[in-house]
Amino acid sequence: MTNPTTARAVRPEVDALGPICFLEKPLDLAVLERVLRPELEPGQIAPPGRAGFSAAIHETDPISILQLKCLGRACTEIEFLNARGELGRVTLHNGDIIRAEAPGASGIAALAKMVAWKDGAAREIPPANAGTTNELGMGWEMALMEATRLADEGAHGA
Repeated sequence: MTNPTTARAVRPEVDALGPICFLEKPLDLAVLERVLRPELEPGQIAPPGRAGFSAAIHETDPISILQLKCLGRACTEIEFLNARGELGRVTLHNGDIIRAEAPGASGIAALAKMVAWKDGAAREIPPANAGTTNELGMGWEMALMEATRLADEGAHGA
């Protein structure tokens, strides 16, 4: 949320981050209710116009989420937000992890950062049209194993 004076100035930056919703002050309660109501009501399972299942999965980790999407040969982007408010993104193409970005890191280092996050949230967003080149240079299995190794070494001070 922001005030009307700064809203115009930050709108391009906020749009580039891909937020769920950008609310301006003064807050219109009807708008807030319209945004939150679908999230609070169990009635709608799948977003309109989408095939397949939609899910809200709890008590999991970034590795499990990525494995699920990789095994499904997904072409998507997943945003991970940790408990400190850091945002990371992983891009998948035909099930391969082709790009990863986190604060101050990209590639395997970014993936390792996200793998180490213990608390947070994830959401799937439409992939940015940024090509299909595998910037990590390895298959998804190797990428996740290497990221896990790096995260483990970082946790143990190696």
